[in-house]
Amino acid sequence: MLFRSMMLNGGIYGWKRIFKDETVKLFTSRANVVEGSSRCLGWDSPDGKSSGGVFLSDSSFGHTGYTGTSLWIDPENQMFVILLTNAVYPNRSWKEPKYYDWRQRIHSAVYGAVGITDKNPRLIWRREWK
Repeated sequence: MLFRSMMLNGGIYGWKRIFKDETVKLFTSRANVVEGSSRCLGWDSPDGKSSGGVFLSDSSFGHTGYTGTSLWIDPENQMFVILLTNAVYPNRSWKEPKYYDWRQRIHSAVYGAVGITDKNPRLIWRREWK
């Protein structure tokens, strides 16, 4: 929780600066190493069928883990969503294919629950939800 708070606040935790604001911006901005990639330095940014849902602001950044865990931090909306899952138990076949759809849907539902319903036009649903 300390880390996400510090990142959400541009490198400040409590009243102490941990990282320079420029460092946080560097690590959470698109690296443009590969043209069209949404990757930052250690993070991902929202694009296309983002795992963080369709309501992320453009300033958001996130990370997903092998087992399906994910963390998305949204400075513009002053919120974060952490999803703790074990999508590879008892084996990796449990992760395919619907898990990715559910992860996006759960993150989007959290935004909806706090009243954020303006869809980011750059983001699309992984599949149609009714």
